[in-house]
Amino acid sequence: MDAFETQNYPLIFAAVAAATILFAALFHARHIQKRHSFGPDGSGIVFLAENSQIIDETALARVALSVDPKPNWDWQCFHDAFAFRFSKLPANFLDCLKLAPIDLRSTLDGDNARLTIHAYGPRLKITLTQPSTDRATARLHLVLQDHHSLSNIVRSLDGAPFPIWVQDAHGNDVWRSPEYSKLRNAYLDPSDETPLFELDADRLRSDGPLRFMLPDQSELGESWYEVSMSEVDGFRSFYASNVTALVRAERAQRGFVQTLTKTFAQLGTGLAIFDRQRQLVLFNPALVDLTQISAEFLSARPTLTAFFDWLRESRMMPEPRNYSEWRGKLNAHSDDAEKGTFSELWSLPNGLSYRMLGRSHPDGAVAFLFEDVTAQLSLTRNFVKELEINHALLDTLPDALAIFSPTGDIFSVNQAYRDLWNDDPNTQVQPVPASEAVDSWAQKCCSSDVWPQIKTGLAGSSAMGETTGDFRTLAGQKVGYRITPLTKGAVAIHFNHDNTLNPTKKSEKSCIQSACSAPLDA
Repeated sequence: MDAFETQNYPLIFAAVAAATILFAALFHARHIQKRHSFGPDGSGIVFLAENSQIIDETALARVALSVDPKPNWDWQCFHDAFAFRFSKLPANFLDCLKLAPIDLRSTLDGDNARLTIHAYGPRLKITLTQPSTDRATARLHLVLQDHHSLSNIVRSLDGAPFPIWVQDAHGNDVWRSPEYSKLRNAYLDPSDETPLFELDADRLRSDGPLRFMLPDQSELGESWYEVSMSEVDGFRSFYASNVTALVRAERAQRGFVQTLTKTFAQLGTGLAIFDRQRQLVLFNPALVDLTQISAEFLSARPTLTAFFDWLRESRMMPEPRNYSEWRGKLNAHSDDAEKGTFSELWSLPNGLSYRMLGRSHPDGAVAFLFEDVTAQLSLTRNFVKELEINHALLDTLPDALAIFSPTGDIFSVNQAYRDLWNDDPNTQVQPVPASEAVDSWAQKCCSSDVWPQIKTGLAGSSAMGETTGDFRTLAGQKVGYRITPLTKGAVAIHFNHDNTLNPTKKSEKSCIQSACSAPLDA
């Protein structure tokens, strides 16, 4: 061995000694930490918490919580899992760290479990013990936890405002809510095992909720319940809700619709109502009679477009100049109908005339009315023809004629009247009253006392009889008049004028001219 190795012996020995001491210290610390964590054998129901987190637990601790593998639990989750047994368990980790050590006893009746908490620096060691084996303690905590959750669920269901009950696979009731028991006792004896509702699980499973009627002492003598079902692990849960008000509303609606249908059936006007999706929802027999559309086609609820397509193909509507454009505007027409502004007059190839009206309907629907106006149009056309003939006939009369309506306005005049007075009242925007017409005549004639009489005659009744007289125009014409009462309060005045004055009697003519130098001031 050389001198260098001999000189380094003390350094090597010191390094080995330091390493041995450090290893011993680490081994002792690890032993202490393990002992402070789970005890000498690492068994039991023990949790280790740090910084509000559960950082470790024994296998039996996971059994007690029914979780495996290990979850990421915080202190709040841990508190929720044990507070139902140990109500004084601090809800805050730091509070628990300050109060440690803590020895808690269960607050449940008949439960002698204990929960001890010790602090080791920033960590908490929580141990659950009970006078039994550790595995039995873990299972018991799990059972108690399930019982606690089930009790909360049952209390919630007990407060449900509608009947609930549970049956096993054989149809026996295993649980009933207070509302169901109350309802059942109102109809059946408590000792009677007869089912309150004749339930068919297969129908409930396939068709969904079913309705059942129960007699009672109400005004209608019955109550209606809708029962639905759910199945879990062979158990069937039933839920009943009172739908009496809904059933009554549906009956009232059906009765109202039936009343409307009967009313519409008596109408001579065709009716077609389309809903907001523009599908036919209601029609009456008059629509079939007027349009010749089959009831089968209408019962299939055609769309608005299909309905008018059928009318066009069957020639029950006039052919538009551009049908594609017309059909494209059909929805716009229906929008106008919603505002109550849609109207068309159809002259059909078969000689009939239909008036189609669009009217608004609740909930965005549209109603179309089809009315046969052939007779009305024919009567109107005949009336117009008669008026034209009568006017032509009046124009052939040599006498000027003016007819006044019962309201005192000029109703009609002939051509001789227009020539005599150089005036046509039919061109006036406003009706010409009798007083205004008389004043106009007087301005074109010599002064005379006949004008007040004419006003009185035109305003008189049929009991006054005929009134006659004469006057002279500014041109020297002598005009005779005759006022004749007509039916319904109308009055007619005839003017018979003479154009043949004697030209040899100049003195008489000048006298006449001097006598009428100033017209009557109206």
